[in-house]
Amino acid sequence: MEDFAFVNHIDPVVYNQFRSAVGWGSLMPEQIENILKNSICFSCVAGGKTVGITRILWDGGYTAYLADVIVEEKYRGQGIGKKLVARAIEEINSRMKPGWKVKIILLAAKGRESFYGQFGFVSRPNDHEGCGMNMFLEKQPD
Repeated sequence: MEDFAFVNHIDPVVYNQFRSAVGWGSLMPEQIENILKNSICFSCVAGGKTVGITRILWDGGYTAYLADVIVEEKYRGQGIGKKLVARAIEEINSRMKPGWKVKIILLAAKGRESFYGQFGFVSRPNDHEGCGMNMFLEKQPD
């Protein structure tokens, strides 16, 4: 088994490569710069190569969004995704003040809901919450 290192950084080029690899398409460099600047980022590195990434957006108060949990296909099943998600949750927890509550939200890829359930995430809809929703906007170049 390889040795894995976890770092608090995602390289912008690598971020775009990971997005493309899972079918999400690439983004413009300025978008990536803003995304990474405004996120708490983690990468897993093996042999000098990034093999997994995740990031979390947090308003510094109540709401956080766990995004982009991606592990390179040949490295899946080795606990990398689990460690990346745990690190993201631990980071939010370490920044919370006594008495705070933070709601961490995510949109699971189809079929991956049980992966997040092991951390305590609850599927929606349920008896207390409606279905999660999202919307994509795209502006065409001039």
